[in-house]
Amino acid sequence: MISKLKQKAKGNWGYIISSIEPSTLDAINSNCSHVPCPVHGGKDGYRVYRDFHETGGSVCNTCGNFSDGFATLEFVTGMSVSEVVKKVRDLLDDKPSLITKKAKTARLPKPKPVAKANKATERLRAAWLQSSQNDISLIEKYVVSRGLPVGLAEVWASQARQNSVMRTYQKVEGVIVNFGVQPAILSIVYNGDGQAISLHRTYLDGEGAKNTVLPNAKTLMPSKEGVKWFSCAVRLGEQPETTLNVAEGIETSLAVMAMGESHCWATVNAQNLAGFVPPENIKEVVVWADLDKSETGFKAAQALQERLCKEGIEVIIKLPPMPVPKSAKSVDWLDYYQSLPK
Repeated sequence: MISKLKQKAKGNWGYIISSIEPSTLDAINSNCSHVPCPVHGGKDGYRVYRDFHETGGSVCNTCGNFSDGFATLEFVTGMSVSEVVKKVRDLLDDKPSLITKKAKTARLPKPKPVAKANKATERLRAAWLQSSQNDISLIEKYVVSRGLPVGLAEVWASQARQNSVMRTYQKVEGVIVNFGVQPAILSIVYNGDGQAISLHRTYLDGEGAKNTVLPNAKTLMPSKEGVKWFSCAVRLGEQPETTLNVAEGIETSLAVMAMGESHCWATVNAQNLAGFVPPENIKEVVVWADLDKSETGFKAAQALQERLCKEGIEVIIKLPPMPVPKSAKSVDWLDYYQSLPK
């Protein structure tokens, strides 16, 4: 099917790719000159090949070679190959009158600013839609691998999906490296207005354990444009009434729930914790803080406590009652839960 579709698209890749991903227009209109990469930016690391309209091929100096239009679209959209094939097929089926030999040499118009502005939103949407709605097997395996009750996988899955084909690019010594497809758990990040604004990626290996290949096994995707990034958290468990439990990490929050709490929101990092603003109904915040040798977690909890106390909200800081091992930088409530007799 792909070979027939590729033949049908031959000579028309400029129209096809720019229609699906307008951010490629600069490269398509550049006469094969180098331009900023449509995925990670930069100055001049990306270009299309001289036979681009015939093949759709392109190359990024840091991300690699994309031999045809399908590979190029996978790269610039973050979609899976099956999604790309469907997009191309639908475009060719729906717009046959626009696919002419003129498209081979026609100079396409510059996109409207809004097209680029929606790029992050489209990437979030694509990552979420290519994730499984019903299969939580990887989430279950990961939860168990961290020493947590398997039942908490359903709690997490109510705010997350597993994506087995997450295309992944990360910096290594200042250079963006293509790590190919990696499985990941995508957790919804809400802001203080209750808007879903981003996805937090917890990368796994093929068996559902923590990914040890990537430089960063946990990352945030760029947030939607036009929304406020404040008081952000992954909201796990039941809706709190007047007391809210918060922690930094998702696994830490799940550990807090394993110890009997009905909920715990994960602010993802210490900076978000320090700036967290609870909902209006909350009168008390319990911070399940990390115990770091650098005191980063404790200082973030203290900053939150000082600010919220001025607003009349009681803040209780809880630190794991265990020492930080010499070989470790910190311990958290997951470490403490794992140390308890089962």
